[in-house]
Amino acid sequence: MSPRNASPGNRIERRRAGRPKAEAAEALDRNILTTALRLFTEHGYADTSMEQIAAAVAAGKETLYRRYPSKEHLFKAVVHSEMHNLVQSVRIAPDDLSDPLSALREVCRQLLEMLLRPQVVDLYRELVAQSRRFPALADHAMDHITQPIHDAIRQLLRAARKAGQIRGDCDIDTLLAALTGMFTGWATHQVLLGHKCLENRKERAAFFDATWVIFLKGVSPA
Repeated sequence: MSPRNASPGNRIERRRAGRPKAEAAEALDRNILTTALRLFTEHGYADTSMEQIAAAVAAGKETLYRRYPSKEHLFKAVVHSEMHNLVQSVRIAPDDLSDPLSALREVCRQLLEMLLRPQVVDLYRELVAQSRRFPALADHAMDHITQPIHDAIRQLLRAARKAGQIRGDCDIDTLLAALTGMFTGWATHQVLLGHKCLENRKERAAFFDATWVIFLKGVSPA
């Protein structure tokens, strides 16, 4: 019996049979990316092989290479997936523009928390180490994957300026660079070098609050 003439019951059974296969493939993809992330950050890109990753996920090398033709392709996929997931955790709600300065404070706080997560620090450190090998990937991660966060901050800065919450003479792009640098520059530098920095919520809150006060003093209308 041809597919066109198949009974409705047979067509439903085929769709049901297809779902577990798709779900299993998605689960395998997630397992590959999660395992590759762990091995890349634990051992470094150079000392991690496709064979090690395949063994760790209990999959054949052929399965891995069908999805990712090379270790470089897999590394790029790992970076893109992890950064995308993290960026999605920093959001602004549609009603945030009713009080843009308060919304800006929350976005900056989330950004600091995100960048100090151990897995982000490990991935960022490996990305920096491989930046000469993959300059386009580093540019993509910094300029495109994190762009939604910068766009949100830029939007809130413009709204705060329009609402008179910050001075009208503030250049938005300059302010964006200065603001993100204040909250993340020193802290990121410290953790990348392996130094202890803002290790608990209380320390991070104290640092953030002090930095926010400095920011407000610099941009508040006279």
